[in-house]
Amino acid sequence: MEKGLQRVLKFLDEMKLQVGMLVTDRHQQITKYIREQHPNIMHYYDVWHVAKGMLQYHSIKLNNVGFDFSF
Repeated sequence: MEKGLQRVLKFLDEMKLQVGMLVTDRHQQITKYIREQHPNIMHYYDVWHVAKGMLQYHSIKLNNVGFDFSF
């Protein structure tokens, strides 16, 4: 996953295009790569993946206290 992003960012740099913002899923390697190698790029997570993660987290918590989360 990270290698593809590296190639795309290199290509855009060679074309003299600046990337100011990047929206991805919540992949930890991409997050670390952007933070360490491209600190000038603002990195955001897409809403669908954030909502999915929150739903999974809360459904696990609710199941642990006996709430049936299936519908």
